[in-house]
Amino acid sequence: MTIEEAVKEIEDSSKMLGIEDYVDVEALKVAVEVMKDYQRVVYTNERLLKENKLAFEELDKMNKLIVENLCLQIPTINITITKEQADKLGFKFE
Repeated sequence: MTIEEAVKEIEDSSKMLGIEDYVDVEALKVAVEVMKDYQRVVYTNERLLKENKLAFEELDKMNKLIVENLCLQIPTINITITKEQADKLGFKFE
């Protein structure tokens, strides 16, 4: 029985249910399996959304740390001068 057939059977049977009437058991089995699959998809999506949220929060923390680290660094410059320039500036090398 296909999903479409099961849905039609449940719809048709449920319109006419009375005492001692029933819905085809095969249709109910298919419906149960569809609901299980649906629940698995919903659970997986919820789990992935939660994991993505945690990952983005962690990324934000890392970015803040990087920015703070860059802001706290003292800028330095390497300057190369010749001995004659050092002598003129009064630097003594031994």
